[in-house]
Amino acid sequence: MTCVKNEVHSKLNGTWTKVYPSQIHTQQGSTELMKQLLNTALSSLTYIRAILPEDCYIDRELDGLNIKVLHESNHPLSQGLLRSLKGAYDAIEKKFLKQFIFTIYGNEDDMDSSILESYSFQFSYENGEAGMKIKGHQDLCRFENKVYKSTVMLLRSIFIRTQLLDVLPDEVYMSVNLTYHDDTPEGYEPPGFEACSYPDSIKIDSSEVGKVRTLHHTLKVGLHVQEDRKEESNGKNTAGTDDLIENKTSTMADTEVCSNMNKLDATGSNRKVPCRLSKKKRFSRK
Repeated sequence: MTCVKNEVHSKLNGTWTKVYPSQIHTQQGSTELMKQLLNTALSSLTYIRAILPEDCYIDRELDGLNIKVLHESNHPLSQGLLRSLKGAYDAIEKKFLKQFIFTIYGNEDDMDSSILESYSFQFSYENGEAGMKIKGHQDLCRFENKVYKSTVMLLRSIFIRTQLLDVLPDEVYMSVNLTYHDDTPEGYEPPGFEACSYPDSIKIDSSEVGKVRTLHHTLKVGLHVQEDRKEESNGKNTAGTDDLIENKTSTMADTEVCSNMNKLDATGSNRKVPCRLSKKKRFSRK
């Protein structure tokens, strides 16, 4: 009796191609995937946290998973976040970006001591060589399906973790910071960013929400929540989050560089370092 192995088919078709690139095994395709993962993850968490109004997003679907994606609008906060993403894209393409850190504060006068939530996106690169070898079509399909599964798990974990958090105060402040790998040229700043001192949001511990690894990149997403707000989510673990592991943010080295968004203020002001994105009024998702 002959045993016939089941043929493996790639899941990178259908709704996947409406959100992410179909060719993720190449250097270019992997880079595009990292950029779009950052976009969809940041868009989804800002939507769930009711930071922006509904009309700042467009709807996408990934095999039944509803995804919100930021798009060009007249809202100054949305415009600022999109500018920060474009700057991060430049750093990803050059393999300089180490962390993209989105932080929400409760007190404009003492921001570093009033961090409510901080989301870190950590990027690593394979230095131009694939981290694993692909032999034949079946191996390629298995690799693509592994990336598909880890992407879906990452998005679901972001949805679950952010939905379990307590409602944000009526007045919050936000910032976007970047850190770079050691081989980044001195003086490099992507469009829209300028050098700044290390904020406390870079030094705090965070728990790992999930990660996606391709042949050329790895993205890890972490979340830090203020201690007295953690009680809201304790004991409310949902399927798919039981295996979340603790991960400390990288120790800051003397050679590392940190950037802060410039001209990213919803009030229209042009403050420099530390430049915070201010939201004076919460917006309803209705």
